[in-house]
Amino acid sequence: MWNKILAAVLAIGMVISMSACGSNKPDPDSLGELETTRTEGDAQQTEAQQTEAASPARQNVLYEETTENGLGITVYSDGTLLLENADVEENLKNRSVFSDYVANIKTLKLGKGVGRIGEKAFQNWDKLQNVIIGDDVKEVAYSAFSGCTTLADVAFGKNVQKVGEYAFTGCTKLKDAVLSESVTSVGDYAFSKCTALQNAVFGTNVKYMGNMIFEGCTAFTYFKTGSDIAAHSFESNNTLVTVHMEDSVKVVGERAFSGCLALNFITWSNQLHEIKSYAFSNCTKLNSITIESCDDLVIGNGAFSGCSKVKTISLPEGLTKIGEKAFEDCKELETIVLPVSLKEINYGMLQNTPKLRVLGYRGTQVQWYSSDFKKNAEWFLGAGKSSPKCEYKG
Repeated sequence: MWNKILAAVLAIGMVISMSACGSNKPDPDSLGELETTRTEGDAQQTEAQQTEAASPARQNVLYEETTENGLGITVYSDGTLLLENADVEENLKNRSVFSDYVANIKTLKLGKGVGRIGEKAFQNWDKLQNVIIGDDVKEVAYSAFSGCTTLADVAFGKNVQKVGEYAFTGCTKLKDAVLSESVTSVGDYAFSKCTALQNAVFGTNVKYMGNMIFEGCTAFTYFKTGSDIAAHSFESNNTLVTVHMEDSVKVVGERAFSGCLALNFITWSNQLHEIKSYAFSNCTKLNSITIESCDDLVIGNGAFSGCSKVKTISLPEGLTKIGEKAFEDCKELETIVLPVSLKEINYGMLQNTPKLRVLGYRGTQVQWYSSDFKKNAEWFLGAGKSSPKCEYKG
């Protein structure tokens, strides 16, 4: 009896167990859905990994780093260095791991977030050929690129305001220095010893122009500016041939072009206000001085003294004063034309001009005599000099 009851209980237990196992098995349809979902997820992940691996930008990255101040550094296999997100405040050659890549860097790009290129930041990077300065950069500091002897091209961003002292000195392959309109200050010796530099163009907003900016630039021939020209800026430059002044130029500083032995062509600003003392003294190849118009112009002492090849001088209406010995030792000078607006001529203006034959005056003879210039001719011609022939244009 008990054996029959035990057998019945075991049979019932087996049925219940089989029923429970059947309820835990996945439905064939739902299994298919799970497998499909898993396959699609794996495929998407694989595709993303393949896309990242195939990306030219990612494939070409050799080195990445973020410095303590947040500067992002990325080096690409084509020799490009991208910097972004913070100012460059140190010479990156000093970073132990990164320094191994410097010798292969040919192009530098300064991207978003870089507002300043610090002192000596890229000094003596002797493989660097191209620099692209981004629009966030406002300052290129002292000696930032000095000694970059292979640097041939610099593109200035549209918001650079200051180019510091010696910023590009010794960049012996640089041929052009075309500054953006935003630049307000160019420091002393900024492009000195750039021996391949031929042309420089400054905008209209340069308020400070340092001394000897182009000192030692032995190939330099052309300068164009819309800004006032500071004292001594080009003094003793022996290669500069042409100077073009936009009409926004009002002042040429003391000795700015003194001793520029190759200078022979000048385009003058129509708004010129002052040519300071000795600004163009001893420019021995300058053969004519013709200023067509001006804005209440004053010519300083000795401004064109020693310009020994000048033959003709024509001075504009609006000129009010000529300083002492302004044209002294212009030994080839034959003709000078003075404006009616002239109010003051100082001692020795035309001293030692032995070939002067014609003194032209844009006014009438009556105006000339009433100005007292005639009776005081010895004052500005020089003692013992015979008066040239006077021609009246009025």
